[in-house]
Amino acid sequence: SGTIDFPDFGLYALRANLAVENEKIKIGTIAGNSVATFDGTLNNENLNGEWKGLNITAIFNLKRLNVKPLEPYIEEEVAFQNGDATLVGTLVKPNKSGKHPAIIFTHGSGNQTRTQSNYRSRAYLFARNGIVALIYDRRGTGASKGGGDNANWNNLADDAVAGLKMLQARSDINPKKIGVSGFSQGGWVSPLAAFRSKNVAFVLVG
Repeated sequence: SGTIDFPDFGLYALRANLAVENEKIKIGTIAGNSVATFDGTLNNENLNGEWKGLNITAIFNLKRLNVKPLEPYIEEEVAFQNGDATLVGTLVKPNKSGKHPAIIFTHGSGNQTRTQSNYRSRAYLFARNGIVALIYDRRGTGASKGGGDNANWNNLADDAVAGLKMLQARSDINPKKIGVSGFSQGGWVSPLAAFRSKNVAFVLVG
């Protein structure tokens, strides 16, 4: 098992499973539904075969690298508090020193956690470009505690603001360059968070 990136599609660190069937190697990526599959044979250090996915069918050749590449990002587990709710998440950070800008990802509707590929891909994309990303489990879901079923948009916006306050206190974050982002329901929650805190530097919705 491992991870795989599709930079041209903005997809990063998708979980990939490898299996050997009838002397052929299959690699399938997992992001909700399967994004792509590699079906090939191993010849010395090369893996050759057919790639299907992302509306493309192509021949591929993968070569094993004998050096371990430097990871462009590092992950750190974090927790922060909003009233009775404890939010648990992951910081995906650029693998370099300095005070970085940051972005907080709010959730769409439903019991969503930071393990979902759509959140993680966005976080890795920003971290690769020098921006710290905070992804966290929605309140009452995953490792986060407190009132998930009864949460309203104000609660969810305040959760994001609590994340902002946590980031502002860190020495590796630029406290004046922290924004919020979201899609679907998060596209409403993120602007509301900016309305409720003058410290939100920018809003990105989709």
